[in-house]
Amino acid sequence: SATGVSIDSRSVEPGDLFVALAGVRDGHATADGKDWGVGFNLGYLFQLDQATRFGLAYRSSISHKLKGDAVWDFSHATTDPVTNAVLAHASGKKNSAALVKLQTPETISASVFRQLDAKWAAMADLTWTRTSRLANLNIEFPGTIQGDEVIRQQWKNTYRLSLGANYRYSEQLLLRAGVAYDQSPVRSAELTHPALPDSDRYQLSFGANYKLGPQSSLDLAYSYLDFKNARANYRNDCSPLPTSTTCTGNGETTRGVYKTRLHLLGVAYNHKF
Repeated sequence: SATGVSIDSRSVEPGDLFVALAGVRDGHATADGKDWGVGFNLGYLFQLDQATRFGLAYRSSISHKLKGDAVWDFSHATTDPVTNAVLAHASGKKNSAALVKLQTPETISASVFRQLDAKWAAMADLTWTRTSRLANLNIEFPGTIQGDEVIRQQWKNTYRLSLGANYRYSEQLLLRAGVAYDQSPVRSAELTHPALPDSDRYQLSFGANYKLGPQSSLDLAYSYLDFKNARANYRNDCSPLPTSTTCTGNGETTRGVYKTRLHLLGVAYNHKF
């Protein structure tokens, strides 16, 4: 069995916050914040026999209170800098502090490993994530008369299933391959924010470990992630927090279809002391 403590650094940049001005382009603001949080990890490993073992792991939720700045930009509202300055003043939007309360979700994982023979090994993992904790992202601008920003998410809990295999090619070289299916927490197109157009995805991975010496080795890894099309029909409604009677959202709607593919490469050097 195992226990651990997690110290988590979190930052958030929820994307541009738009404010409409009649007859001109939108002004926008960028908000960012940082914070540290503390959580814990628990783990248990059960050895059934010399070739089979099972594992359970838990990672706790971590609460954050991110503090940062919100900076408004009207420089592209028109082609005239003087007009832009007038519009910025008339909008009532001022640079200010930004505050976001965020609680990251906990995860529970169950895994199994089986050594099939001298060369082959197989493994599987199932992970549940409580992403329903991330209902809304509420951005407050303390000390100002401007309204808050409420990013609607209403995420659902998710599962991730992965299968993998190892092949011992030689004493020095171990080859790895795996496939995974990862659910998206986004419920619908109406809750797909343009800053994070997430969707279910498949992952295919290959890797190798090469032993350089008795105490050192080199890891190489490649992963390809293919996301399903993410449809967005997100309306930035005005939903003020209890701390404010107004809000930043102006009712604009973002529609679109997002297609995402990722190629990930990794290299690691390992040394045992």
